[in-house]
Amino acid sequence: MYRFIIIALSSLLVSCSAHYAARRQLSDDELRARQAIVEQASALWGTSDLRPLGPGFKNDCSGFIQGLFGMSGYKIQYRHVRRNRSLSESLYLTLRDKGLTFNEGYPNIGDLAFFWNTVPSDRNAEGITHVALVEKVDEDGTVHLLHYASGRVSRLRMNLRHPRERADHSGRIINDYLRRSESGWPRRDFLAGNLFAAYGDLYRLVGR
Repeated sequence: MYRFIIIALSSLLVSCSAHYAARRQLSDDELRARQAIVEQASALWGTSDLRPLGPGFKNDCSGFIQGLFGMSGYKIQYRHVRRNRSLSESLYLTLRDKGLTFNEGYPNIGDLAFFWNTVPSDRNAEGITHVALVEKVDEDGTVHLLHYASGRVSRLRMNLRHPRERADHSGRIINDYLRRSESGWPRRDFLAGNLFAAYGDLYRLVGR
């Protein structure tokens, strides 16, 4: 019994330490390109109607991402597109096929974050229902994201070290709610960190 507990605890420590490994190093050119995409996204903060900005700017989370990369001259070739599948899920599957999704380590700016079960519906085969763009990462592990939700471009905070905590010990918000509760009461399992599915490196797919 004690041996089982020790093995379980050791496995937990290993998985936790691996999850927060160093992020991939970027060349100066790639860093500038990613920064340009993030700056475009930040300039759209508060915007409700994205469609006048270009043909790729559909008013939803995936349209926001598609439009941002389109404005920068990158075209996304989607796979796994089919009826009853969200475009954010198709994008996730496209990146997964190329080995460009990951759960361990911190993301770079301009990476994507995918989430599941953000809308009141049954989870489907893959469960991806939302996508956001990484704006920056704090030293405490809080990831700041830009996304289109609730009818406008807004910011979202997520901390995978404490996925079920709304705020840290000082009261600073580290996880925003990403799904509305049908009961009206806040639920920890609807925080961004708890609904996180994977990161995706879209730039490596389209920027090569």
